[in-house]
Amino acid sequence: MKILPITPPNCDDGLCGTTDTYDTATCMCIHTPITPPNCDDNNCTTTDSYNTTTCTCENTPITPPNCDDGLCGTTDAYDTATCMCIHTPITPPNCDDNNCTTTDSYNTTTCTCENTPITPPNCDDGNASTSDIYNEYSCNCEHLLLDFYACHSKCIFA
Repeated sequence: MKILPITPPNCDDGLCGTTDTYDTATCMCIHTPITPPNCDDNNCTTTDSYNTTTCTCENTPITPPNCDDGLCGTTDAYDTATCMCIHTPITPPNCDDNNCTTTDSYNTTTCTCENTPITPPNCDDGNASTSDIYNEYSCNCEHLLLDFYACHSKCIFA
């Protein structure tokens, strides 16, 4: 009697995550799991995973984080090359209002110019024959000589 070789069965289990072989010693199919590849694409704008159904890497785009630091003195952006938020300082504006009756400053909390009124200097020169005023346009004290009649009502003669 002659023994005929048996054709091994098709051991393909239809799963791409296994290597399928036929063991002639045990006459059984062996399905050896395959270690999935590293799917990290080194891109911080994707979520990386291995799809066990399709046996492919999936690199799904993700929304970058909100980099707003809440400070009005910076421009905020997400750098996809470094995967970090960048907060670039903004040069504050020149807040000089060209008015010598104000102190001019930049408020870094509100990011607005503040022009605070100041009290003009006392321009009294102690001379009764002058009218003493502060000129808000030239930012200087002015001492205008009074005529005799105006001075007479203001001046005290000894």
